[in-house]
Amino acid sequence: MKKVVTPAIFAAIVVYVWMFISWAFLPWHKDIFKNLPNGDSLAVKMKSSIKKPGIYRYPGVPTKASAEAVNKIAEKYASGPIITFMVYSPSGMSMVDPLQFIWGFIIIFLNALVAAFLLYTSRLKEKRFLIRLTFVLLLAVFAALIGPMIEWNWLLFPTGYSFGVALDYLITWFLGGIVLAGLIRGEKNRKPEAA
Repeated sequence: MKKVVTPAIFAAIVVYVWMFISWAFLPWHKDIFKNLPNGDSLAVKMKSSIKKPGIYRYPGVPTKASAEAVNKIAEKYASGPIITFMVYSPSGMSMVDPLQFIWGFIIIFLNALVAAFLLYTSRLKEKRFLIRLTFVLLLAVFAALIGPMIEWNWLLFPTGYSFGVALDYLITWFLGGIVLAGLIRGEKNRKPEAA
């Protein structure tokens, strides 16, 4: 257990630090979120008409599956606007919530733990460092394809955002993979102890 948990902790620390730098200081995530024009007046209207938090879209799926209802929705889609994914909460929260940072690290640690477990239980731990690193990178490719690239295709997430996040996954787990590949290795890859 220690052979999996310890590398996962170190990888999670490296990944956490990189993600903080990537999102807080590097310019490539800065322009992906657009501020709503007339946001204050829109927020007042939304708060008065939308009471429940959730993910909203427009136009929605017709409640009746009649051909007429489907045609009306299709017309709205064709004319726009389209909102495919809007996360909404009517209540406020702290702009910098310490609990989010704590949960962020826990989630990253769980990711690192899964990657560490998969690497440790595979036969690849007996292989060279570069092969072990490639294994972790392939997990990142899988995550990118099943996450941001699915959102790009089905939810119309902007191309720059989706490909930027996918690239960030690869950089993130290249760094985390260096740690995991360096700490999780088979006996034949260990340097002999000095006499």
